[in-house]
Order: sequence, then C-alpha cells, then structure tokens
Amino acid sequence: MKRLLKSIPIVNILFYSYIILLLMINLIFYSMNINIEHRTFAYYDDASHNIVPFSSISNYFANFTHYNFNTWFYNTLGNIIMFIPLGVLIPIVYDRSKRLYQVVLLSFLISLIIEGMQFVTGLGVFDIDDIILNTIGGVIGFTIFKFVRIH
Repeated sequence: MKRLLKSIPIVNILFYSYIILLLMINLIFYSMNINIEHRTFAYYDDASHNIVPFSSISNYFANFTHYNFNTWFYNTLGNIIMFIPLGVLIPIVYDRSKRLYQVVLLSFLISLIIEGMQFVTGLGVFDIDDIILNTIGGVIGFTIFKFVRIH
C-alpha cells in the first residue's frame, strides 16, 4: 500500500493543493472580512497580535459565552482541524518525514510562515496560539497516519 500511495501523483497534487488552500483560507478569505484599504496603509489600531503562549486559547475557553460559536470554533478547534490533513500528508509525500519530531517541525514552520505572512501583509493577526493549535493538528494527523498504517 505504501508504494501504491507513492506512485500515485494524485497524492502529491492533493498535498500541494492543500498547502495552497491553507494559504487562501488564511490570507485571501480572511482578508474578505477586514477592510483591506485600512490594513494596507498599516492602521493596526483594531489588530490584537498575540505573542504570549496560551493567552488566546485560555481567553476563548474561559469566556466561551462571550463569543459566538463560529468565532470560538474557528479560533480554537478550527485551527486544529485545519492542520490534521498536513500531519497525514507529510509522511506520505516526503519519505524522509516519518518521525513525529519532523511532522511537528514542518507543521510549526508552515504555521509560522502563514502567521508571519498575516502579520506582514496585514491580512490577518499574528497569534502564537494559532501556531500552537496548528501544530497540535499536525500531530493529530500524524497519529492518524501511524494508526492507519499499523492497521
């Protein structure tokens, strides 16, 4: 089965399509909800960047009733779910990335790039907790990959 997955170019297409979709969701679709002109000219009065680990996460869970469900879900579980496919696809597409630490590192770096692009372009808000949650999603995906591979 492992060789079958490697020989199918569709898996590579799926992987790179997924990466493009991640960028689109986090930069393009997110930007539809903000005033582009406002952010393009570097007005960050309404932006709340977070560099304190677990600050946003604890805020969302402690004040669950103060947020509508969509906001709460997207900013917590949505960040995890969004990276689960990455954790599954990395060891399939990259033969050398079959260890947990490699998937953690790649998930972390891809998330860091996305958050950095959001910060630099103003098409989002940098949040260290998004990186943490995305990395957890990658780990869950890797765990699913390992479980399916064993069975």
